[in-house]
Amino acid sequence: MTLCKHFTRATLSRFNSTRNLVHLANSLQVEPVIGLEVHAQLNINTKLFSRGANSHDAPPNTQLDLFDVSLPGTLPQLNSRAVKTAILAGLGLNCEIQNVIHFDRKNYFYSDMPSGYQITQYTSPIAKDGYVDFIVSDYNSSSIAHTQPYDVIKYLFPRSSNSSERSFAPYIKRSHISQIQLEQDSAKTLSQVCTGGYELNSLVDYNRSGCALIEIVFQPDLCNPHEASSLVRELSHILRTLSICSCELQEGTLRVDANVSIKRIGDQLMDPQSAKRVELKNLNSLRALNRGLYSEIRRQTDELLLNKCIVQESRSYSSKLDQTRPLRLKADSTDYRYMPEPSLPPLAIDLGLIEEMSIALDEPSLPKRVRELLEDKYNLNRLLIVELIGEPGLSRYFLQIMENNETRKKPYDPDTVADFLIYAVANLKSIQISPIRVDLTDEDDFLKRLSVEKMQTIFDMLFNDEISFINALEIMRNMLVNDVEATPERLVDELNLRTINDDEEISRACSNILAKMKNISKKYRKTGDIRYLRMMLDKMNELHHGRLSFRKAIKFFENARQEYELSKKIKT
Repeated sequence: MTLCKHFTRATLSRFNSTRNLVHLANSLQVEPVIGLEVHAQLNINTKLFSRGANSHDAPPNTQLDLFDVSLPGTLPQLNSRAVKTAILAGLGLNCEIQNVIHFDRKNYFYSDMPSGYQITQYTSPIAKDGYVDFIVSDYNSSSIAHTQPYDVIKYLFPRSSNSSERSFAPYIKRSHISQIQLEQDSAKTLSQVCTGGYELNSLVDYNRSGCALIEIVFQPDLCNPHEASSLVRELSHILRTLSICSCELQEGTLRVDANVSIKRIGDQLMDPQSAKRVELKNLNSLRALNRGLYSEIRRQTDELLLNKCIVQESRSYSSKLDQTRPLRLKADSTDYRYMPEPSLPPLAIDLGLIEEMSIALDEPSLPKRVRELLEDKYNLNRLLIVELIGEPGLSRYFLQIMENNETRKKPYDPDTVADFLIYAVANLKSIQISPIRVDLTDEDDFLKRLSVEKMQTIFDMLFNDEISFINALEIMRNMLVNDVEATPERLVDELNLRTINDDEEISRACSNILAKMKNISKKYRKTGDIRYLRMMLDKMNELHHGRLSFRKAIKFFENARQEYELSKKIKT
């Protein structure tokens, strides 16, 4: 089957960016189909079928029960707390809790499963037919914006449009859940590798063996890697808020496998049982998930270009090579020889238990409720909503500042407050000598030093043009690192951070910038491109330590541009 004859391997190598990859897929009339399987380790004290401790930090092979290493004669004893937590997860993910559940044996032989089988739920899972609504955003957008100097013209310059500068507009997506099953975890395998890169041997830590997991199986209804990483991000927020899982991808408490297929545009969604899909394993970060999916989509498209068949297999992703590599052929359900677990009878789920666990869903800090509040009440940009919800405690911090501000004559601009808080927290986290951890849920340390009342004072001075955004961050840094009792007003005077609003001084400074940056200022006057305005403002900030009024400086540069346009019209 030839999909597109004029595309070659050399042509394909040029399609490495997000936008170009989409163009290539459209040119070939194919699109990716992605379905996720997410394993979340439950936040409970003991394991699923034994009294062994559920501990991540203990020395290897010290948190074991006889059942965890499958000693003869040991039998599973179901942990009731695990069942309750799994029910809560199902309710939080809009699933239907099943009336009767039972467990199955999934047979396979590997060193991380001493019994030779895993106790899971294949035919009668604890929950079915759920969904997750989430905001899809470009994964790379949040990792760049706040590592650069603060963009002071974003909300001060009337001609600046954030949406026009983005190539990826965020949107709402719903991904459906087939089932949630309760199962035991395997042991942790560590490979010892010599200097030549050859594997010497494998070490097995059985501390994790038997820990309680839920496996969340999503339907293959995702169309690009950004949807996949955004879904996992939203899922993590939900599970953390309900205290179901710590969701630390790098520690392995949340593990993501992604199934990837290619289909023709316009075809019905492929049956996941018959599609030739590739499973990406061991994706231990959102970045690895995002980049690994792009790499695998490129590889499969390349195979189709060369008229090759896609092999159904499991693969891993190498971030160093930006490639996926084969692990093993992917097994089907028949290969696992599922059978009912004879030591565990069917379990009837009491309706009273479901009602008891549903009380926790009234939690106002659930991501969906916070998102609706931020969007409906404050009309916040969706990218800002993603960032606010992504930092624990930050959305509540923002809401407290805005609620206390509602009685003022001139309320704060919500977008400006949200954007600056996101930027400031990201920068405060990078301070190496901070005496405390930047944690917005810590009322004793962080919120005592940077209380809502102090932040309101800072925003009052910002919106009254008494301090600049750059110096507002400097005040926050000083309160966090140096002086617990310091007030924003005192630091402004002590550090000489008050904004200069004198028109003549600002005019001289801006004229000096125009003279020093002749090429840049000329390009700005000709094109009106905001990039050149940013360059001039950055230079002004460098020369005057952020003390000149940015509002008046922007007005000066804009007037200079308009005068240039007027002079051109007069000449013509």
